[in-house]
Amino acid sequence: MVFSIQDQFPVYSVFLLILIISAGFLTQMFPCRLQRELTSNIYLKHMCSFMTMVFFVVLTSPVKSKKIFDIMKMSTFLYAFFLVLIKTDFPFFIVILGVISVIYILVLRKTEMADEINEIKNKSKEDDGTKANEFDTENIIKTKQNEYDKIVTINNGLFISIIPILIAGFVIYIGKKKIQYKGNFDFVKLMVGTTTCNTKLVETQTNKISAFKAMSALFE
Repeated sequence: MVFSIQDQFPVYSVFLLILIISAGFLTQMFPCRLQRELTSNIYLKHMCSFMTMVFFVVLTSPVKSKKIFDIMKMSTFLYAFFLVLIKTDFPFFIVILGVISVIYILVLRKTEMADEINEIKNKSKEDDGTKANEFDTENIIKTKQNEYDKIVTINNGLFISIIPILIAGFVIYIGKKKIQYKGNFDFVKLMVGTTTCNTKLVETQTNKISAFKAMSALFE
């Protein structure tokens, strides 16, 4: 069986987290006081996002260990990945999000394949056990297992491809922000974020900055 990176680092949980955050209009159903806090308190936003990540790791992660320490450790790594992801230059963010969505679809297919293989194995135990039936069953299982391994291999390749895109997008984003804010640039504040976003300002001040200039600015 092929080693699966997704079994150790279920990055598709980040995709689910982004989908949930995208449905932020649902906060209008909360009490007014909570709505105000969620709107104005960036740390509360991060706390809710992190707990959502923990929830998805518990529900969707294929990692066998469900000990609270292992869950919190995995959630911390995934949330750190999420924080870097949302601080990547927009085109890179879209590409990575697309790749992660494909990974998630393939993970669903992989789970389906595993269920099919187990179902065939269980059914073979109930058959008469003739050599013909055993031969057919082994061939079917081998074919299914090969498809399963191909899915795992593709997912591993997709995950590895994300890493250089993520690094490049993150470096360019930070470089643009360093040029934009100059002496007022604060890396920690940038990573934590703010509760407001001046879209027009971002577009006019950062979109015209080339990727090379942004990367150069980061190391000045």
